[in-house]
Amino acid sequence: MRRETRDVSRNATLVVRRASTGTLLSAVMILGYLASTWGDPNRPLMVVGVVVLLVAAALTLWGVGQPRARPVVVQVGPVLAVLTLALYALLAYLDGGVASPLGVVPYAGMTLMAIVVSRHWLQVYVLWTVLLYVIVAVLGGPAPPGHAAVFTVAFVMLATVCFRHAQALRSLRRRLAVMADVDPLTGCLNRGAFDRRLDQELARAARTGQPVTLVLLDLDGFKGVNDAHGHGVGDAVLRWTGTTLRDAVRSHDVVGRIGGDEFAVVLTGSTHSPATVTERLRELLATQSPASVGYATAPSGGGDAETLRRRADERLYADKVLRGRAGHVRRPAPTVPRTGTTELVVSRFERRRHAVTQTGWLSAFCFLVGAFYAVLAERAAVVPLLVLSIVGVGLGLGAVLTADWLARSARTRRYLAVFTALATGTGALYIVLDGGIESSASLGMLATIPLVALSAPRRSAIPIIGTMAGAYLVIALVQGVSDPWRPAVTMLAFLSLAFACGLHGRDAAVQRRRLTELSRHDALTGTLNRRGFDDELAAALSRVDRLPAPLSLLVLDLDGFKAVNDTHGHAAGDDLLRWVGEQLRATVRAGDSVGRLGGDEFAVLLVDCGADDAALLAERLQALLGERTRCSTGTATLGRDGGDPEALYLRADQQLYAAKRQRQALGETAGRGPVTVEWAPLG
Repeated sequence: MRRETRDVSRNATLVVRRASTGTLLSAVMILGYLASTWGDPNRPLMVVGVVVLLVAAALTLWGVGQPRARPVVVQVGPVLAVLTLALYALLAYLDGGVASPLGVVPYAGMTLMAIVVSRHWLQVYVLWTVLLYVIVAVLGGPAPPGHAAVFTVAFVMLATVCFRHAQALRSLRRRLAVMADVDPLTGCLNRGAFDRRLDQELARAARTGQPVTLVLLDLDGFKGVNDAHGHGVGDAVLRWTGTTLRDAVRSHDVVGRIGGDEFAVVLTGSTHSPATVTERLRELLATQSPASVGYATAPSGGGDAETLRRRADERLYADKVLRGRAGHVRRPAPTVPRTGTTELVVSRFERRRHAVTQTGWLSAFCFLVGAFYAVLAERAAVVPLLVLSIVGVGLGLGAVLTADWLARSARTRRYLAVFTALATGTGALYIVLDGGIESSASLGMLATIPLVALSAPRRSAIPIIGTMAGAYLVIALVQGVSDPWRPAVTMLAFLSLAFACGLHGRDAAVQRRRLTELSRHDALTGTLNRRGFDDELAAALSRVDRLPAPLSLLVLDLDGFKAVNDTHGHAAGDDLLRWVGEQLRATVRAGDSVGRLGGDEFAVLLVDCGADDAALLAERLQALLGERTRCSTGTATLGRDGGDPEALYLRADQQLYAAKRQRQALGETAGRGPVTVEWAPLG
């Protein structure tokens, strides 16, 4: 709950900061226009209004950066937004009405709000701005037929599309944030997220006096399940364990997977004794994944996380010793179904698909508005305008229908460049036939600029925006305009919108990349986690389908790792895992991928590597890691051992466990064994 409250506060602060930045940009632009057209009698009053905008925006930006003033600024933010839109409308009225150069400013301000506010506030701002615009259209100076209607419909659609795309980006970031905290196999919190949550609950307990219980669970004999039945069955047991624990606790309690076969639970404010709850959890797991358990409660068992973990660990290992003596650690054959995970999925093409789809819809809608405008306003070239509108609608719908394919194509930028050229050319021809830039329909040439800035990477957005803006200015220069300030201010308004949208899109992209990295990497070892490694394997298989090349999978399992944890503690085990991850990353080539699949299970994806080279690397890794621990390895090569991930994993697992059984039959111990070899990074 506290994290959600913090997120809401952070989002509200972001809304106020970006809206204020947009207001500052627009105010500076308007001041430049007013200074260049000072002869109008309304200019002094308009300057006063713009200065009020500047001061209010500057004070808001300053206040939102001050911890004490921030809550007040956030609270009055919506009121300031409403007043800002009203002042924009007043400036448009004083400038001559909706057809004046500043007639576009109220709707530009509304569109800026669309990328940062919630659905509720967007509806409020849209209704308020449309009402103000209608008032200006009625009371202000004359406008061409259909001008107010075209601008209203086009900007409402633009605001809606920008809002939908911004919402899609926020949804993607929320899911990535969840994925970064969740173990992909079990659906429980991963170790890093669990530790943070434990610290938060202990901090809250220190203020409220509410008890917090940490329960640690270590699955008995789990290594034997993997050895006897393979990792597939072991994964099914782990999934079942995570689901069972999550179903057993209350919604505000926390379940985490903190190691290969180690789980932890945080219980807050429980009315039952910790011993009773712990025994109940043990009984629930007994049929499929019998476990040794230990617990500690704050504040009686210690007030900090480290003390709680140590005391819970002591109880856990005492319980394991007791159960071993009593003969309770023999594990029954697991019978849980081998179901897949139900984790959130974020496609790496999702953002690109949304961008193409929304751009296509907006383009199609603008040309559709152009068709209605040509007919209802009884334009002279109505037939050619209708033909061009139909072509434009077809281009937009074509982008929508092929969005998924375009998003996955390696030539996306080339196809989008062709689409931009065709759509811009069609729009430019429409405007030329309708009389030039002074046509109300000329807005359609610029309408997609904010969305492009919001959704496209900078290297793609700048050429596209430049093409649209360039075509608009060329038409204005060639055909001429009665008031050059109107296209100039309109262009500046859209470029200011593009700048604000670009900042928002860049910040969102940075956050998205960071969350993507967190969701794909193991926090302890720095290697890929299971999710990230499986993504890399799937991508490699896809590349090999297009460009045939050898591909091998190497799996590695540390022998006797459980004994390290049991004898020396989890800190020693963590240190060993980190060292193994470092050695693997240092040994493989730059194009290869290293992942930690489970507690002491690692995998290496070897591109352009056949079976013989994979076997040599396996031997090299065994010798290298033998400095601190023995390990068993298995390899599988695409084509020879299978053509999909499941077959490759199965074959590598079979080879690994055959090697493990052979070593056990020869009486090799699983402990540490100093080995000195010469080795160098592969390749």
